[in-house]
Amino acid sequence: MFLTDERLTHASHLADNRWNWTENEESNRFFRNEAANMHAIVVLDAVSNLMVAAVNLGNEKGGGVRDHLVFGVGRRAGDIRVSLRDIIRTSPPDRTRSLDTDETDIISRGLNTIYINLRGGLDNLAYALVEKHGGMDALGLKPPHVDLFSARFQKSEAGAALADELAQFVPWVEELAERRNPAAHRIPLSVIPARLNDEEFAERQRLLNEMVAPLGEGPIDFDKKRAEHKMIKGKIASLGTYLPQFAHDPNQGVTDIYPTVAEDVGTMVRIGRMVLRYIA
Repeated sequence: MFLTDERLTHASHLADNRWNWTENEESNRFFRNEAANMHAIVVLDAVSNLMVAAVNLGNEKGGGVRDHLVFGVGRRAGDIRVSLRDIIRTSPPDRTRSLDTDETDIISRGLNTIYINLRGGLDNLAYALVEKHGGMDALGLKPPHVDLFSARFQKSEAGAALADELAQFVPWVEELAERRNPAAHRIPLSVIPARLNDEEFAERQRLLNEMVAPLGEGPIDFDKKRAEHKMIKGKIASLGTYLPQFAHDPNQGVTDIYPTVAEDVGTMVRIGRMVLRYIA
């Protein structure tokens, strides 16, 4: 199913529910969560379509274009798809139960995978355009110049035709750097598993220490250990409450998973579609 660029924006899904807003905040929260969930599902479908489109076009064009579309954009879109799917499944917008340790790992790993590959996917699209126009030497470009949003690239034959259309995405690219750069170069992104008071925090730490305690001497009953770990993870998830949010630097603020992650992926899909049209 082809989804228009507008349907890849969170605003369009909020607008679907505009007649449902009331003075009842609980009711409004339900419809906001519905909009966020539907937006994420639509974007998940769209990034799958981008993966297929990139692979098909790359195989048709061959050469260096093929390398960056099939093995670059295609692979990255596939990784993003799986990670976004896992986030939607594990942390839907209306979830309030705290995350256990496995769920925390799934979401944190997915966030870092998404943001590293979003930026990488944009770079692959730029390189595919370069290859379509004869390569870096023919265009007088060096690797640092191969960026859809760099002035040098947009003045070259590879990027000039796209410059005006890409202008609308400049603020987003700047925001993306704030989330992607820490994931790649500094402190990784991490989901916040629970909101805890001091007593709950102390109990969570005690349970985590219990999970990683030395096994001791003698024979180990692994079935018993697995059952104990499962019980401890359940206790951990029962502490505090959960809001779908993530962060990187503990001294900075948090970011809402919804609609941020799906909006970022959807924007990358919109740019990808645009570039693929020019390559075709």
